[in-house]
Amino acid sequence: MKNATQASNRRIHLNGTPVVSLAVGLLGLISVGCGGALSSGVVERESLQSLATEHRPAIAAAVSIGKASEALGRAAPEEAIAWLEAALEYRTDLIDDGALRDLVVELEREDMSPTLLAVQSTELARRALMTQQLERASQLADEARRTPEASRLTQRRADLVALLARPRRTVDPGAEAYAAEISRIRRQPIPGRLGADLKLRLTMLEAAVHQEKGRYQKAISLYLSVPMDSGMYRPARLGLAWCQFRIGHAQRALKILALLPGGLGGDPERAVLAAMAAHGLGQVDAAQAIILEALNRRPDLEAETVEVDGVLRVIEEGQVRPLLRGPVEGLTIMVASSSEVLAIAQTLLESQGVAERLEQAYVDGTRARLKERVEAERGRQLRRLQRSWEALERLAPQIR
Repeated sequence: MKNATQASNRRIHLNGTPVVSLAVGLLGLISVGCGGALSSGVVERESLQSLATEHRPAIAAAVSIGKASEALGRAAPEEAIAWLEAALEYRTDLIDDGALRDLVVELEREDMSPTLLAVQSTELARRALMTQQLERASQLADEARRTPEASRLTQRRADLVALLARPRRTVDPGAEAYAAEISRIRRQPIPGRLGADLKLRLTMLEAAVHQEKGRYQKAISLYLSVPMDSGMYRPARLGLAWCQFRIGHAQRALKILALLPGGLGGDPERAVLAAMAAHGLGQVDAAQAIILEALNRRPDLEAETVEVDGVLRVIEEGQVRPLLRGPVEGLTIMVASSSEVLAIAQTLLESQGVAERLEQAYVDGTRARLKERVEAERGRQLRRLQRSWEALERLAPQIR
């Protein structure tokens, strides 16, 4: 059985998600900082506390971010800084903090407190890393890590950026020591919903490192810890199935994939593994049927339009939560269930209940960011699907 599976493996080179690609994806929602004192009397501290108590702290943070945006629009940077300092007190309760990060990088460094400076340094380090400016990313991250006033959240973000910015000539990204460092960051206390999100991303990154280097049991343990209601459940289950397949448990891999919406052929990337596993078990007809089913879905997926309102609708209706053995999912759900899109969309939906308390610029800005992310994610998903369809077309003649 194991030999059959390994033979099937050799016919087509598919190693799963590369660690570097996953790391870059995980950086998309790295958030920075919390805490800090008010730097101006313009901030309505009691009003924000009331909002945090009446609704939740994230709403107080959103109001503060909106006020900061409005102040920057009036060329009042000191007032904007005061509001951003206030936002830091409630910020870890946010689902997505992209609006705050965008504002922080616009500020002059000499006008900010050390806490806010550490936030800015970490965000600038993240952006430098995304553009492969590794030396600058490392310097900025170290600056944030050395700031005593930096919060635990800021420091953990800076720790991760510093780790990912290490030149490849000095570190093996797949080495066990590298994975241990990711684990060390993940196990640190990180508060709030932003902290929980980062821990989940670190879990996926650590699992991918182990999977890429063949430490499958360690990867399996980590993939199993990913909750169903997260935007990473589907890739975690696929990673889990790959690990089971690689250690010779093709039947287990098939059972894992069969539980996902649409079953074995519901997604072409999933179908590649499912067909290989079925073939490894000698189930030639089943493998061919899986390939055919996945390829037959191609026209509909390529033709489907994905709009912001459609994404918000499927999230509100709970369709992004994968139903075990549920119906096949379209491109809109694929886009909406990605962690980046899901976080921004949930932020927008959460703000709708208190829209009258928020600056319109905050709501409009969040929707604009969601539109941009939806368009980018649709492109990413179509590229993923295209690679998978091509892999299925190469695999099909080998299944006999």
